[in-house]
Amino acid sequence: MTNAKIFCLCMQDDLLDKIKILGYIPVGLGNNNFSDQWLRDTTGNNISKKNAFYGEYSFHYWFWQNQLKLIKENEWIGFCTYRRFWQKQDEKINIVSNFKNSILHETPKEWENYDVIL
Repeated sequence: MTNAKIFCLCMQDDLLDKIKILGYIPVGLGNNNFSDQWLRDTTGNNISKKNAFYGEYSFHYWFWQNQLKLIKENEWIGFCTYRRFWQKQDEKINIVSNFKNSILHETPKEWENYDVIL
């Protein structure tokens, strides 16, 4: 298995602890105030002012323009939102006890032959 960097996109600062517990990288979108612990799409080459029209795509644009070149070859990246996660195959989710263990943190071996998983 290969480690994956998964970015979790949110509109609210109060979800930071929940996202960090999952081991995901927190991304703050929109004009709301976020602490310095959030990755933001308001720096570098960005279209963050258009977030109201494009939603999470403003971060995808920012990532393409500012971060993609920093990704190593054969390194997986993933994107999710605060209520949509990559679930392990055949894993049943129990919100209380094993949610963190039910979502992907590493890419499955069978993905090694693919460039993109949608």
